[in-house]
Amino acid sequence: MLNGIGADLKTAKHNDTIDVNTSVADLERRVAAGKDDGTLTAPEADALTKKVADLKAKVSAPTTPAATQALTAEVKALRTEVRQGRRQLNVLKAQIAAAVLAAQQVPALPTAA
Repeated sequence: MLNGIGADLKTAKHNDTIDVNTSVADLERRVAAGKDDGTLTAPEADALTKKVADLKAKVSAPTTPAATQALTAEVKALRTEVRQGRRQLNVLKAQIAAAVLAAQQVPALPTAA
């Protein structure tokens, strides 16, 4: 039983801790993928690319646990922003596709002669 609790605590601690370097590299990859596949518009991708570059500069700077914790919070916030940006555009594309499909299925109205 104690081994199970220890494993649970270790997992919980691990879930709260992120590798900032890996996360920043992943954000770079996700922003580039979003720009390439169209799930991010060019202005969105450019703004997010700048934010990722700013984070990369900060990664080498934190020297205290508080600074590292603040950087981790920034990375998590930017992750959420990238995810939401890509998701919003996908939802909009799906809504447009559904509207186009619905418009194609509407029978033409008879015209008055």
